[in-house]
Amino acid sequence: MPCPGEEAGHGAYPKASAPQAIMYSPAKLPEGEYEKYTKTGRVVTKEGTVQSGVGTGEENGTPAGLGEEAVQFAAGEVAKLQDGLAELRRPSYIAAMAEAAAAVVACIRGGGKVMFCGNGGSAADAQHLAAELVGRQNYDRAPAAGISLTVDTSVLTALGNDYGYDEVFSRQVQALGRPGDMLVGISTSGRSRNVVKALLAARAAGITSIGFTGRDPADMAVADFVLAMPADETAKIQELQLVAGHIVFALVERALFPPGR
Repeated sequence: MPCPGEEAGHGAYPKASAPQAIMYSPAKLPEGEYEKYTKTGRVVTKEGTVQSGVGTGEENGTPAGLGEEAVQFAAGEVAKLQDGLAELRRPSYIAAMAEAAAAVVACIRGGGKVMFCGNGGSAADAQHLAAELVGRQNYDRAPAAGISLTVDTSVLTALGNDYGYDEVFSRQVQALGRPGDMLVGISTSGRSRNVVKALLAARAAGITSIGFTGRDPADMAVADFVLAMPADETAKIQELQLVAGHIVFALVERALFPPGR
């Protein structure tokens, strides 16, 4: 409806045209068409359908996608992730994740809480995994105690201003942590000084720790449980850390709150 005092059709936003698609079934996709459509920027889905957008510049002769090189790059990224996942299936990694999960279960059963910390994307993962405990991961159940040390901007900025950025997590561990609690530190490089200092503060306070890091744990080796992802690139380490984190806390969920009970 037009706004009050406005005539219909004047000053109103025009309706957007719905994207059009050219659809082919896998059996009917002509020979050689996959290469043709990836080169022109059209997308071939896993079902074999071919989609071509409207309003993307393609109607003016500009390819809507990024071409064959982009397709090859994307396929390479997926392949690297698949290689990492294949390594995560090795018994040594499965055992390491199960041992870390058992420590978390013991902590929560004993009345403790799990603290998380990290920087940037690792801060987002810290919040994500804390939410899996407080909320739910795979099914409804009672909440479990998890807290991310990355979310209180007043505390973070006060500590950063007064003590330096290296202390923003360790000071919180000293203030909030108690023996029997746990700390999960996340760092793709293994050298994030504020995360390493938090792990050291946890050890001094009798708090068990888990370190999620890359292939080389580096300074994160001070953690009681080290989950070193089988990757060297930051993005791939992050992707595998989230997979491993989901597995660890799914194991925790199943142990604390068995499904179906």
